Amino acid sequence: MNVFTRGLLVAAAVASIGGASAADAAAAEPAPTPAAQAAYPAVERLLGELRTRSTPDQYAAVARAIHASPALAGQLNELVDAGLLTRIAVDSGEPALGRTSGALRNGSVWILTPAFVESQAPRRLSHVVHDGDILPDNMVFALGYMAWRAKHDADVSREAAALRASDDSADEKKRRWIELNTRIDAGGFIQGWNDTVDAAAVQHDGRPVGITQIVPMLMNLRYRGPLIKAIQATPPLRVTATTFPFDDASIDALALALKGSSVIDIEPLNAAR
Repeated sequence: MNVFTRGLLVAAAVASIGGASAADAAAAEPAPTPAAQAAYPAVERLLGELRTRSTPDQYAAVARAIHASPALAGQLNELVDAGLLTRIAVDSGEPALGRTSGALRNGSVWILTPAFVESQAPRRLSHVVHDGDILPDNMVFALGYMAWRAKHDADVSREAAALRASDDSADEKKRRWIELNTRIDAGGFIQGWNDTVDAAAVQHDGRPVGITQIVPMLMNLRYRGPLIKAIQATPPLRVTATTFPFDDASIDALALALKGSSVIDIEPLNAAR
């Protein structure tokens, strides 16, 4: 057991007391339960449209992720109800968006490239294998992150307007802009991870996953870098059971880690901003 694994195990224990080859996966997406369809019919309509505009494998990757995590499905439903999400498209061919990432949001439309969708398949990135390992669904993380960013588009717009009207120096405006977006990104990483844990519990026959399953999940997550940095930081990202809380300390730890990390393949800002 390496130092990181021991550290995560200890952190989880303390919190509970006091507060690269592709994995084999079925190509066909399992049918959602009637309860899930009844709970979020608007999300099902989005998926129905996606099915007509994508390949079966592309549709399955997105639908499987949404159906795997009730938390993610609820977050997307809130965005649909608010008019912030009207379509999910795979390489829709919409021109002139300056696409340099695999996923972006253009207004209320989410656009994923085929390569991005393919890259989200669960993959074993760590050479350490244990019985009972659950590989994380990277698409769950990605959609959860995008949902958090969409929820906070209004905050970004307000800050942009405030900066335009401000007499602050250019350097101070830049600092404020980076600080806001880094902290929103930190929340997106927390939501993405928590949704991934939620999906793992469904995969675990509805039973909560334990720390022995969480460690390999984190080590096999495509977006693990900032999370691992934050867990190893001083002070560290606090682990509450198997998820991360949305408190100031957690946001601080993740924001600091993100500032020293490479950018991910999801565009954080709305292209229509």
